[in-house]
Amino acid sequence: MKLVPATIEMPQKNHLLRILGVTFGLAVVIGGMIGVGILRMPGLVAANLGSVWLIIAVWVFGGIYALIAANSYAELGTMLPESGGPYVFAKKTYGTFGGFLIGWSDWFLNTCVTAYLAVAIGEYTAALFPALTDFVPHIAVAVLIFFVGLHWFGLRAGSSAQKLTSLLKVLIFLVLIVACFVFGGRQNPSPVEQNFSSSVTNPLLSFVAVILSLQAVIETYAGYNSVVYFSEENTDPARNIPRALFGGVILVTAIYLLVNLALLFALPIEQIAASKLPAADAAVSIFGETGGTITPRFL
Repeated sequence: MKLVPATIEMPQKNHLLRILGVTFGLAVVIGGMIGVGILRMPGLVAANLGSVWLIIAVWVFGGIYALIAANSYAELGTMLPESGGPYVFAKKTYGTFGGFLIGWSDWFLNTCVTAYLAVAIGEYTAALFPALTDFVPHIAVAVLIFFVGLHWFGLRAGSSAQKLTSLLKVLIFLVLIVACFVFGGRQNPSPVEQNFSSSVTNPLLSFVAVILSLQAVIETYAGYNSVVYFSEENTDPARNIPRALFGGVILVTAIYLLVNLALLFALPIEQIAASKLPAADAAVSIFGETGGTITPRFL
């Protein structure tokens, strides 16, 4: 009887580690979508439209738009489960040069966003601790170094950090939403009763106002495709990528709608329309000045 030696599976070289699952996918979609946009855009949309029903309608439309776009990315991500996001798809479609242009511009955009967020964290930290006002650039650089160091420890550390930060985002928004409905709106009319007279009476200008609002809302939904950047590191991209995309977009859409309804319940629509950070104003009306300072820093 001939003995066959047992086969030992050796780790493949030049391949990424496949350890990411649907939980990470949901976390990265939520983290990519929820940002400063939901803090600023409700005021801009309210100023443009002046109608509760139109406000809710454009946020619903934004969610539907993101869901349709997510369907396209789900198809591409399962057909081409390679890391790189739009670069991979552009290279397959337009060739090496087209992939280079798309990949380079996508990299540059993500770099600018990362730099902006690092500076924003520095400014928010200085707002909480005025003694650090002169050290905003240093804080921004320290934040970037921290996250580089975090990812240096490996994919598992980065995955855990993404899950934690996305969970905190959701929890903080839920706290704000519940607080608005429980403690706000005692002296305000209900959202369905609120409207204010817009200075835009021309039908063409009203149409332009709707289009501008939709543009702002769709921008707020950007980031839904974040999971496809990690397709090659996913344990089962054919199953996990669609679940993460659809689940993440639906959850964020629900949060955005609840945030807008909560703000409309806690504040008069005129105040929302005049505010750059309606969430901070709602926090002030509920928690006082300290809440208005702290809330947008964590969101």
